[in-house]
Amino acid sequence: MAPIHKVALAILTICWFSSAHAQKSFLVVSDIHLDDADDQAAILPAARNAGIDTWDTVVNEIHHLLHTQSPGFIIYLGDLPLHVPANKVATAMTNAGITLKELRGIAQQQHIPLLFVPGNNDSPDSDYGKFSPTLFDYDTAGVKAWPVINGKIIPGSDNLYQKLGCYAFHKARLRIIVLNTVLYTWNYHSPDHEVQCAAQLSWLGHQLHLAKTHHETALIVMHVPPGVDVYKGKTFWTTKVRINETTIQNNFLDTLARYRNNIMGLLASHTHMDGFKRLYDKKGKFITLMISMPAVAPSAYNNTAVKLIRYNDQRQWIASDTWYHTDTWHLNAVHHNPLNPWFGQMDSTRLFQMVDTLYNTGVKTHNKALDLDVRRN
Repeated sequence: MAPIHKVALAILTICWFSSAHAQKSFLVVSDIHLDDADDQAAILPAARNAGIDTWDTVVNEIHHLLHTQSPGFIIYLGDLPLHVPANKVATAMTNAGITLKELRGIAQQQHIPLLFVPGNNDSPDSDYGKFSPTLFDYDTAGVKAWPVINGKIIPGSDNLYQKLGCYAFHKARLRIIVLNTVLYTWNYHSPDHEVQCAAQLSWLGHQLHLAKTHHETALIVMHVPPGVDVYKGKTFWTTKVRINETTIQNNFLDTLARYRNNIMGLLASHTHMDGFKRLYDKKGKFITLMISMPAVAPSAYNNTAVKLIRYNDQRQWIASDTWYHTDTWHLNAVHHNPLNPWFGQMDSTRLFQMVDTLYNTGVKTHNKALDLDVRRN
């Protein structure tokens, strides 16, 4: 395949305490944006799509990681099809079906659960449109297998799935809570917007309550993160929708704060960039860590990448391993047992320097605006 924009990334190896037999892991893939008509060399970086050759390379690496690292499950964090103008959404959905079929094939061949998380490009209606299970109709042979391949949604957690796309899944004592945060964005429009946002926030609180009651640990996954979009200079989530007389982000942080002892952490993507965010409660106390997933689709700011996250027997994160591709695959690893309190206590300058090395970019002016902390707005 044609070489992808090459940058040098530091490999961080810090305080590795866990023995190999005590480690568990899962693989995260996001933002494929597959252009099934072109190789990468024919796609402009600004298009932010992955060519056929790039996706083939990633599929081979996924199979390699599944064989050599033995993760327990895969999470796909949303955005299947290539970016298209509004009048070509039908073409994008056909393209999404190709990607769904290939993801399902990987999971079924390797006999591993794969969870789908809704992204803003995954609506059959429009970009930032409403979620619909009809997305999976485009994977004609696997319609009934989604949204969890080789697994089942926790009974009772799917009461909002058909309308909003949220659900929960069990892996041992880990409760994986899938949110559709496209609902929370400025670009999402619905006559029932406030009602939908309130319903999912209430559902999240109930899922976290169940995790606490059953002595489980919650992993919360989404596509669009909270915090500030440094490209647009405003929050990712709208502040126009008010729930309990405050913003969605404030409600979200308050809910997490109540159950912080039962939360492993959060995963998000959307930005196409590698990195971390720290979430804080109304008193300025650290709640938990969010890990940002790099995209499969390369652009001017990132290399093609996938991520393996490791955790210990106490269901605490202990490593964030990013495999990124230039002309070959490279590992960029952050290890500490556990990650959450270590990041929470880290000096902001030191954290900025760490994330600055993780971001797949050589454009330092871009990195000066990194959004590292998520607080009430």
